[in-house]
Amino acid sequence: MRRRILFAAAAVLALAITSGCETAENPATDTTPPDVDLKGHNNSSTATVTQQVGPVSSNYTTLVKLTFDAHGSDPGGVRKISITGNYTVTCGQITQSESVESKYQGGINQVNEWGLLHSPIVMTSSLAIGKAYDATIRWRTERHATTTHEGGDMPVVTECDDSFLNDIASFPLADENVYAALDAAEANDGTVAEGCVGSGTGMQCMDFKGGIGTASRVVRGFTVGVLVMTNFGDRENLLIDGVPVGREIVDLMPEEHHEGSCIVITATDAPMLPHQLRRIAQRSGLGLARCGSTGHNGSGELMLAFSTTNRVPLEVDGGVVDLEAVLDGGAYDGPSPMNDLFLATIEATEEAVVNALFMSTTTVGHDGNVLHAIPLDRTLEILERHGRLSR
Repeated sequence: MRRRILFAAAAVLALAITSGCETAENPATDTTPPDVDLKGHNNSSTATVTQQVGPVSSNYTTLVKLTFDAHGSDPGGVRKISITGNYTVTCGQITQSESVESKYQGGINQVNEWGLLHSPIVMTSSLAIGKAYDATIRWRTERHATTTHEGGDMPVVTECDDSFLNDIASFPLADENVYAALDAAEANDGTVAEGCVGSGTGMQCMDFKGGIGTASRVVRGFTVGVLVMTNFGDRENLLIDGVPVGREIVDLMPEEHHEGSCIVITATDAPMLPHQLRRIAQRSGLGLARCGSTGHNGSGELMLAFSTTNRVPLEVDGGVVDLEAVLDGGAYDGPSPMNDLFLATIEATEEAVVNALFMSTTTVGHDGNVLHAIPLDRTLEILERHGRLSR
């Protein structure tokens, strides 16, 4: 199984307008992004856009699948581990919080009910979820005519709370910011930005600065790519390749601890049916556990997986379509690649979280709140001492 840093053809838009945040270079951080290999996945595109909107610094990272249109969908599956964290609502309602089920509406209802993903996935700050949802529908309607008098698709929009750094009460996200992010994604060459970018700008991870991370594995001829938005964890639980790094770096703590949450999006070109993708999404939670996540009471670890191989048309003569799928079920010793795909998902999720930590930089937010980047020199010394760098 080759270790490669890539995110395979995912339909994700990560966007943030983060008010009052300034990033500082970590002198121990190599600011050169990891190599990104999207060979064979040229139907995806990413971009990073930075601009000024009055006093607000705007950063968004977009990763949008270009082939989404009104004529087909990808199979998808979603799993939830703990009870906090919103996706979005539908039909003009407002975001709900009364129960777990009310938090998984809008496009996520289509994923759960039909097993199909119709639109880009949008990640943003908690209080911007409604704005991002509405703007994405408008963009899809204007650019791709997906909304008619017969209805339209419902985007999947999800969020993490970045209020420690972000001045969320200024409500800085505007329609034009969402439009700019989506337009830039369609025009970009496929580069994946990591760290303090997009909706990861204000996020934390294990009481260090967190953000966006990606990683992948290639196994049995299939690629599994993972993108995470980290906003979870306690420092003392931080594990990197099984080493309790968090117990040895006890300084550089934020003034406040937030349990936060984590979004994990897994994309694969393995042909899969919705129930198989739900199994893949569930395994990404095991990757978070390898990093020290315990799915806190106030946290929301949200996982979604989709396949880029099976495209399902919205209409077809006879109402029947043929789909490919890998073998699963009781073939424990047979030719099924499921176990390898499970391990690939777990490993890629674990590595994506580490990449989010390693690529992030110290960030000062509103009211002078600070999240420190993980000190790479000290971290590498700890890993070396435990024999991890010499393997």
